[in-house]
Amino acid sequence: MIPKVINYCWFGGSELPSSVKKCISSWEHYCPNYKIIKWDENNFNVNNTPNFIREAYKNKKWAFVSDYARLKIVYEHGGVYLDTDVELISNLDKMLNENQAYMGFEDEDKINSGLGFGAERKNPIIREMLQEYESIVYNENNLKKYTCPYINTKILKKHGLILNNSMQVIDNIRILPTEYLCPQNMYTGKRKITSNTLSIHHYTASWLPKSESTRMHLSMMIKRILPTKLVQKIRSLKR
Repeated sequence: MIPKVINYCWFGGSELPSSVKKCISSWEHYCPNYKIIKWDENNFNVNNTPNFIREAYKNKKWAFVSDYARLKIVYEHGGVYLDTDVELISNLDKMLNENQAYMGFEDEDKINSGLGFGAERKNPIIREMLQEYESIVYNENNLKKYTCPYINTKILKKHGLILNNSMQVIDNIRILPTEYLCPQNMYTGKRKITSNTLSIHHYTASWLPKSESTRMHLSMMIKRILPTKLVQKIRSLKR
């Protein structure tokens, strides 16, 4: 059984914004008997990480630090990880009681641990994801290639993941369709909440510097104005 512990990361030392506090309140509301642990420089040793993560920390790329830290924390301790812009709308007991591990599709071709994931300690696929960071060289111009969806999806594909947004079990990791953990489309903003939905990823990126956050949200707004098929075409050209 996956431990009833919710972990989140907050590196950089800034104050938690109200949007993050609101999300944490939803965790407390729907999972009142869970322990919630904040991980930051006080209880996570960034110096004991691969060079890529140490360089990301030096350059204040907190999201990349969190990408690695969440995997290491859940691998070593077990439990659940949630991004700070994830709002729970349901209790997680059934998911934790019935699975050794779970992750979810962000869209039809990506798994994203930032949506929320959980595992028992020492999960071997999570260990593989951690090992992937050992060989990555930090390069400011190449960072998009090493976001958590890239790493998560790459490793799961090696174990047989089919990129079709369907329920699958890959080496004891339950893979959930978007309706469970990502009912809000990042590119269109449209929501499709069902009886299976556990949480909503709001994509507020509250950990980013204001300039980067503004650019990201402007990009998302433009994509939401454009027709869905055109957005999909643009995305396919970037791959």
